[in-house]
Amino acid sequence: AFHFANRVKPITFETRVKWVTYPTNFFIGLISAAFVGNDFPVVTATTRPVRAIILERSSATDVVFTSRVGANVTVGTSFAKAADNTWFKVKIEFTDVGGNQAKCYVDDVLKQTLNTAASLPTADNLYPAVLLPNPTGDVSVDRVKCDAGGAIVDLA
Repeated sequence: AFHFANRVKPITFETRVKWVTYPTNFFIGLISAAFVGNDFPVVTATTRPVRAIILERSSATDVVFTSRVGANVTVGTSFAKAADNTWFKVKIEFTDVGGNQAKCYVDDVLKQTLNTAASLPTADNLYPAVLLPNPTGDVSVDRVKCDAGGAIVDLA
């Protein structure tokens, strides 16, 4: 796990994925231990991770980056999803440079900077995740990488 408040910064998440068939719901990014665990909750299009910085479905043609801590949610600007059967890279850099913020990229193009303090999970253990809860659709994952610049990660 990566814990932002323990000075392990920046935390960088990166994955390369493609929609075989665009799923009805998915969460790609950094998700807290409050969501991942032995009792994996049922997740629907209206039930999202409690603490996270993620890329998710916005509509049948768009995706959006969001950050969330409980009821505090920041929803970025929706943008067109990648074409089906086309590999694309998702990158999230969670940093404190310039203030706490998550810089969110697709194919190395900055799509959104999420910087509303109340909706950034700075006090949580974060896990890299590509989740497809109860989906209609299919996603292929080529790789997932998460690092803290070589720093030792502390769960406390």
